[in-house]
Amino acid sequence: MDDFFKSKNQQIDVLSQIAKRVFTSAPYPVHENSLEIVVAAYEDNKSVVYHICPTDNFDVQRNILFSPSDCAIFTGGIKTEQSFNVAHEGYMNNLSLSQIFQNVFDSISFEGVGGNLEVYKIDSTGANLFYKNKINENNIEFITIDLLTEYFEKHFIIAERLFGRIITGERVIVGDPDGILEIRGNKMVITDRNGREVMWFGLYGTNPDKFGVKLENDTNQVVMDRDEGFYITRKDGNAWDRIIWLDTQGYIHAKGLKLHGRNSEIILDADEGLIDLRPLQGYLGQEIRLSIEDGITVTRANKNKIWLNADKGIAIDRYDGGTWTPVFYVDLDGNIVCNDITANKMIAKDLTIENDNGLITLRPDEGIKITRKDRQVEIGLNVDDGIYIDNDGDRKFWVDPNGILHAKDLIAESLLLVGSNGKILLDANERVLNLENFDMIIGSLEAQNVISTFFDTDFGAINDLTVNRLRTVRRDQLGLVDFIDIQDKYMRWVTAVATESGEQAEDSKGRPLYWVDSKKNRVTTEDTGIPVYLIDYNTERYEKLKMYFVGTGYESYPMMEWGVGSGNGESEKGYLYKEKGKMHVRYHTSAETGSGKRSLILGDNDLSLVSEMPSGTSTIKFINDGTIKIEHFSGSSISIGQNIEIRASGNLKLVGQRVDIN
Repeated sequence: MDDFFKSKNQQIDVLSQIAKRVFTSAPYPVHENSLEIVVAAYEDNKSVVYHICPTDNFDVQRNILFSPSDCAIFTGGIKTEQSFNVAHEGYMNNLSLSQIFQNVFDSISFEGVGGNLEVYKIDSTGANLFYKNKINENNIEFITIDLLTEYFEKHFIIAERLFGRIITGERVIVGDPDGILEIRGNKMVITDRNGREVMWFGLYGTNPDKFGVKLENDTNQVVMDRDEGFYITRKDGNAWDRIIWLDTQGYIHAKGLKLHGRNSEIILDADEGLIDLRPLQGYLGQEIRLSIEDGITVTRANKNKIWLNADKGIAIDRYDGGTWTPVFYVDLDGNIVCNDITANKMIAKDLTIENDNGLITLRPDEGIKITRKDRQVEIGLNVDDGIYIDNDGDRKFWVDPNGILHAKDLIAESLLLVGSNGKILLDANERVLNLENFDMIIGSLEAQNVISTFFDTDFGAINDLTVNRLRTVRRDQLGLVDFIDIQDKYMRWVTAVATESGEQAEDSKGRPLYWVDSKKNRVTTEDTGIPVYLIDYNTERYEKLKMYFVGTGYESYPMMEWGVGSGNGESEKGYLYKEKGKMHVRYHTSAETGSGKRSLILGDNDLSLVSEMPSGTSTIKFINDGTIKIEHFSGSSISIGQNIEIRASGNLKLVGQRVDIN
């Protein structure tokens, strides 16, 4: 209230915001808070009561007493029923408002309620002290030895300090703003400042009983159990997955294992299959590393490196000018490759010559093979394959022993292909591919990309289609047609009159297009006397359904717009769309009926039927807890739940063969 009085804007919404801030910033757990505010006012010749409490997230709840003679008594906090009874009795006995407040707080005073009572009146002049008096603390019982002895097993003990060698009881609770320590029989529980149980001692589980210590948050559990030993689990969906545990036999089990040196460098990584002894080089005099990727490597800094693995075999590299240079290796086939060989006589079935650019091998079964340094490209010559070029294992070019040339890619500055009849098929110099000299039978045509200004076919199967615009209509279909028109972010269901525009279609080179024959199922650039005209679909066009995006990026959502409408704004149109947490079905009525709206809103927390007309808005709401609320724009309402509440802004009339009222 002090904050509210200091505020320049002393409105009910400001009081709601202050109450919510004070409630959520309290130093003790939120679930132990209790804060309810009731404000009474007289507005427009009606009694109005505003209610603010945590259960409604401090949203202001407004209730109207329609009859001037009505009286409403609201009580909240503790001992609400007793407070209501005392207040109601005082009202019925015509006590003053000040005396009613005094009687209520005197009657409910106990160890937790006492001190001074202050009542404030808020009106157009501001907030003013209406009544102040000391609460009569008649119901407080002070702890004595006799009272402690008499009620030892029934009541709890409240004390600033408690001394003794033995404390006997069912429950002991010790708390401060940071949390609570609670002893419950054979278990002890610690709750954090947010009201969550985070640590258990003693009996921490049942069925079967589990004794030990357990710590838990939203992600991990750390448990020390008398029967299972020590283990850590991690949340995996709705289940807890053990990631490491030490059983009662002394064995350690882990799903992953990493060992670090004194400077946090990795010595062992079980996930990566790595053992790295380099952090121990001061003791070994050289670096030794074992890994799945490299095998065994032994390195003397800035001098030599020896490799041993299943991919390279044995290799020696020399550190030369800042880079490691291979000087010797034995491959997996037992072949030795080195920079220099010194021998008095050498006889070899295979010969390998290597330099910085690659290597050349001569073998009786493979002939001559030239391989680039990166092993990407290989050129070969032998009696079985002829001459060939391979790129990354793929044979790109070869001349077989019959002298036939094969090539997967062919680029030539001058290329002339002539058929067996002497006719030119391809003249690259003249950029001519003469298909007239081909006998072509095409059952199907497959292409990665087809770029066309005009494309006409009876049937086509396209894996990936990208177009600026797409219509589901035949080009020879004229007159009244129904079709789907897709362009940009819009998909439209259209009824229109298709007419020839008189403008002739052209190909990508600007040549006019003609139908091959009167069937109009194929086109050509030869003049057949039957031009292909562009079709106009905008005559008497009615868009009966539109689908499009509202907004852009991650926040955009699809919208379905139904109906042509009456031409008067959104009248006689329907909309279907989904926003975050809500699904909307909305219809706009005609201008003759007032241009209203009818809406069905499917939300996460409720389902609403809304009728918005010039006279006002009426709603039917189905809430998740099962409550049904019907509200008329006049203020009349019906709330149906476990209890039923009917409010009428006018008269209330019940008609039936029989009306029973308990």
